[in-house]
This record gives sequence, structure tokens and C-alpha cells, in this order.
Amino acid sequence: MGKVKFVGLLLISEPLVSAGVEDEASARAEMGRRIQKLLLEKSWSQSDLARAAFGSTTDSRRYNVARNREIVSQAIQGKSKPSPLSLQRMAQALGVKPQDLYPAMEREAIESAPANLEFKVSHNDATKGWLKVNRMVTIDQFAKIMAILKD
Repeated sequence: MGKVKFVGLLLISEPLVSAGVEDEASARAEMGRRIQKLLLEKSWSQSDLARAAFGSTTDSRRYNVARNREIVSQAIQGKSKPSPLSLQRMAQALGVKPQDLYPAMEREAIESAPANLEFKVSHNDATKGWLKVNRMVTIDQFAKIMAILKD
């Protein structure tokens, strides 16, 4: 849905742009740049981050290797967004907040949350629109709303 603002009694939905990021691909690319910058500041490799975030294991050759290196690699390349838990672990390992790594995190949280109140302007008549209320009301409140809508 995006950011919501009230104009008089009219609720208007408009796109929300976080940190100049307009789409998921741009957000993933920006996340990759941010992670890479932090790795350089810490003089860490991708494996160092994976080890700090996810721990290590012994591979078939009996080498001690970082777990989930592919998650870190794909995030840096902007190919995929880590799960919320993986993003949280990576951010913690880097000493930052998850939203510092993934710029669209707030926007996605807002867009995925169910709206309590939504108004969409009709495509056929800009003076009318669809009202959606997802909120518990009393029977008396419901009756008042219906009386208003009856007009």
C-alpha cells in the first residue's frame, strides 16, 4: 500500500520510497553495497561474515568452513534478499541494525501489514472510491457508519 496520510477526512495512499530505493532489485543492490562497505571497514571476507553470523562446520575434506556462505554471497551480489532471521544475524555480526543493511525493510513491513483503514479512488470517478475498514467496532458504531454510507 505505501505511506498513508490524511487529507481532511480522506485517506490517500501514496508510494513510499525508503532511502531513495524504488524497487526490490534496487534495494537488494543497495544492500550489497552496504554489506561490502562494512566488510571493507572491518577487513573481513564474505566467509568471515558468514562465520560470525552463522557459525562454522567441517566440510567433507575436514576443513573448518563458514556456514551459509552462499547467503552472504548472494546478498552482496544483489541476487537475493536474506530471510529476516539471516538479515538480523548478518547485521548483528556487522554491528548494525537490519534496516541499516536493507534500505527497503521499513517500506516492505508497512506494505505487508494489514491496513486498518484503506481508501482507494475509483478509476471511473475520481470523486468516489472504495472504503475498507478492518477494525472491530460496536454494533452502534456499525449502525452509524451504515447511516453515513446510506446517503
